[in-house]
Amino acid sequence: MRYFTIIPLIAAFVSSTAALATSHVGRSECQTELPCDWTNGGGDGASLTATVTLNVGRDLTNAERLAQGLPLKAPTRRWHAANRRHDATPSTLPTPPSQQRRGVIQVKRADNQNLLGYISKNTFSKAQYRYQTLDDALVVSFALPAGAHSANNLNFKPENSDITGFDFLGAVQGRDNTSNDFAVGSYQYGYIASTNETPGESGPQAVGNSYSQVTGTTRASESAVWSYDDNDDSISLTWINSDGSAAPTKMFTQSTALYIGGDSGSFASRYPSPVIDVTFTFVSL
Repeated sequence: MRYFTIIPLIAAFVSSTAALATSHVGRSECQTELPCDWTNGGGDGASLTATVTLNVGRDLTNAERLAQGLPLKAPTRRWHAANRRHDATPSTLPTPPSQQRRGVIQVKRADNQNLLGYISKNTFSKAQYRYQTLDDALVVSFALPAGAHSANNLNFKPENSDITGFDFLGAVQGRDNTSNDFAVGSYQYGYIASTNETPGESGPQAVGNSYSQVTGTTRASESAVWSYDDNDDSISLTWINSDGSAAPTKMFTQSTALYIGGDSGSFASRYPSPVIDVTFTFVSL
């Protein structure tokens, strides 16, 4: 008699579970597909420190200051050829080469600049980037033009990512997109992922990227999307629409996964798990 009582309950449970699996209600975009596994740590930003050994008698680096819970050093103005005094005697200084930058990227809440974590070297299934703690921070490098304090259309090169085979940190068209274009009032979105190179301001290209490789879903990507300003070490990202125009581009996170899109509110309406608008800040190593 017990078996006849339990079997209908099991059937009802299976039926309700199947119905839930087909619904996006209360779920994040990331949780609706395979690449978002949660085996790589919670990524909740609860622990944002790393253990370092300090050398007495010298200034602390930004990385060491972060590890000790100290504020970052004020940005240092770099040498600019245009600001150099012109003397009667021609300068013998060589033309400075492009300025190499190497560091990690902080992820902060856009509304109050509270630190959430750092773009992580540990991705979701080697498909898309997330944020985690300083211990897991992704190291990136890029070249700022000689004498410049800011620049657009930059390529960022990841050094220690668990993704291999793609040279640059960039943006990839989202799985559920019906268009390559972002706009206010549209849920269309993209992932922060690894990609092959695309020219600056070229629009989305089918050049190969980590998300497409893992999922088998062909999606366009862009690499030269980054902007940097050394006055405040701010980093931003601009997606180029298919007509060559710069799309309105917000950076945001859901369930620690990192996204871009024209309207984070419209994205949240489609994927109701909490969405946080974010900013990125570069910390030199």
